[in-house]
Amino acid sequence: MKTRSKKKRAEPGGRGRSWVPWFMMVALVALILGSIVFPQAAFSEAGKAPEGESAPEMGVQAQGEGTEPGSVEAKTALGAEITGPEGTEEDDIAEEGGQSGQPPAGQTPGEAVEEDGDGSTAGSASGDPGAATPDNPPDGLASLGGQEDWKVTSLDIWKDVDAVYPAGYSITLDKTAQPTSLVMEPGETEQVTFTINVGIISTNTFRIEGNIFVKNTGDWPADVTAVQDTVWYKADGPSWLPATSSITTTVPVGPGAIPTGGPHVYSYSGTFTLPVPLSQVTSLSNLIEITISNKPDPPPPGMKSHTFHFRKDFDKPGLSVRNPVLEDEESVSPETGLDYEIKSTTINGVPAADLDGPWELDPAGAPYTVVITKELTANAAGNYTLLNRAKVGELEDPAEVSIVVRETEPECVG
Repeated sequence: MKTRSKKKRAEPGGRGRSWVPWFMMVALVALILGSIVFPQAAFSEAGKAPEGESAPEMGVQAQGEGTEPGSVEAKTALGAEITGPEGTEEDDIAEEGGQSGQPPAGQTPGEAVEEDGDGSTAGSASGDPGAATPDNPPDGLASLGGQEDWKVTSLDIWKDVDAVYPAGYSITLDKTAQPTSLVMEPGETEQVTFTINVGIISTNTFRIEGNIFVKNTGDWPADVTAVQDTVWYKADGPSWLPATSSITTTVPVGPGAIPTGGPHVYSYSGTFTLPVPLSQVTSLSNLIEITISNKPDPPPPGMKSHTFHFRKDFDKPGLSVRNPVLEDEESVSPETGLDYEIKSTTINGVPAADLDGPWELDPAGAPYTVVITKELTANAAGNYTLLNRAKVGELEDPAEVSIVVRETEPECVG
């Protein structure tokens, strides 16, 4: 009787199971351990970019000793350009601690990272002093993107107006003497006439002075190319119109003229002349303009010329100006031997209330002609000079008369 043999089904965990899955698992574990212990060897081939394609475009990040994958140092080790997200500039790259545009803890904006004792830049990927990092660029390259140094800046400016007052009048002064020389003998008298012509012109000229404040908000000194301070006015209209200005400032001009920080305080002073009467002026303002040549012009390292300006309104000045005052000063040299006396004084043909002045002159009555008549008496022989000086404020004009007093000749007795 034939018996049918029964085939036994392999039980789980029995001798009949396949060894292939175990071998694959061991190989996978070995591969993972190898990639951890020898990362460069494990990914040396994977990190190579095809010809004409850079590693960052493939999504492969270089990993240097002591750096985190994807860190700034790791990218720098490969020479990858350091950029922020699409549409952002280098200044917007997230710094340490996840703060966008903020310096690492303990570091102020624009401050370079301190170097280690061996001269290498602290925090660099490779420790090589010449390695290009954001804080240690090669000579001639910027700290970002391998571009030229982007030394740019910007300014905040404002000002005040301390004083505005009338500059006064335009005055002309001329004094003459008639005669200019005399010959006399002791005991004789002669008359001398001095004529003073005074011109007074009222002007719309005013003085202005104050301070200018400038804060450099950039990381580099400002290269100042021009500074202009002017006065503007409105008269029966909405538009600002320029007055004739002659104003100087102490704002420096030249490369690196305005250092970073501030505010820096400068001064200004000068005059301005209005082309219309002050009564027609409705508004006045003072405009300061500072032009620099190193204003940012993205993309780096672009720079452009830019004019910063600030307009300060100020009130109309008063017209309380004192009328010009005419003075007449006289002296004789030597002081003894010749006497003089004022006999009459007229102003525009009218006898003056005061013979020897001073005289206040109303600009409305200008021009003026002042005539002073003096009588000279010779007391002793000698050479004399009568000096008369007319003055209006700091303006003056002299006139001289030379007098010779001869000895009296004795009479001849027959």
